[in-house]
Formats: sequence, C-alpha cells, structure tokens
Amino acid sequence: MSLLERLKRLLEDPAPMEARSSAGLSVASAVLLFEVVWADHQIESAELEQLRASLRDALHLSDTEINEVIDDARRRHDEGVGVFEYTRLVNERATAEQKFELVAHLWRVAFADGSASAIEEHTIRRLSDLLYVPHRDFIRAKQLARDGGQPAA
Repeated sequence: MSLLERLKRLLEDPAPMEARSSAGLSVASAVLLFEVVWADHQIESAELEQLRASLRDALHLSDTEINEVIDDARRRHDEGVGVFEYTRLVNERATAEQKFELVAHLWRVAFADGSASAIEEHTIRRLSDLLYVPHRDFIRAKQLARDGGQPAA
C-alpha cells in the first residue's frame, strides 16, 4: 500500500484521534501549502521546491512520499473542494504552535521566489484567519519566513 493510500485510510478510519492525528495533519498541511503555490495561478519551481522542503522538514518523508502527497494535494485542489475541510481538520488536531509553524511554512512558500505577491499574502491571511491564528502571530510568522528563520520547536 502506498503512503498516499495509508494517509487516505487514516483520514477515513474511525480509529482513535491520536492514531490519525499526524497523518491527517500532514495531508491537510500539504493541501494548504499548495493553495499558496497556486494562489497566483502559476506554479513556480522555487515555490514547489520550498513546498517539498517544508513537507520534508515537517514530516520527514522520502522524496517519493513527498511527491505522492503533493500529487494528492494538487488533485484535491483541482477538484475544487475548497480549504474548509482542511482548516477544520487542522483546527481540530493541531496545537497553537503547530498552526503557527504551518503559517510560517505558508510564508516560506510565498517568499520562495523572492517576494510574496499580494494574492499570496491574501491567501495566507485568509488561511490564518480560518486557522484562528492571531494577527500578531501572522505577522511574526511572516517576519520569520522573510528573514529566513525557523519557528522554535
């Protein structure tokens, strides 16, 4: 069974929340990161590389597994199901610190090509609001990503 199939099974499985939490957050995070990649309707190679790096850092997946997660995120995006189910999942399962780290990774993707466009900033602001990330943390994550820093673990 591929990683993608395992992740899907974990998302749909009625097993205890603790068993599903990590995989569910992984897929949801990948979909939200892809939203920023696609925000300006152009997929830049630098943004895709940062998306891969963010998934590698956060999930410790192999390149093959990362490609599967990205392909799934792209498929879900193309199906146009929206972000609400993914932000809901993150809100249900992530700590405030995990949500801050996700927002910092969203900013890293936006800055990957040198600057964040207005539409990328709007997308991240919308996602941050849906994740109930306070504005001060939205700004702190932006500054951290722009300055090349990493969130404190």
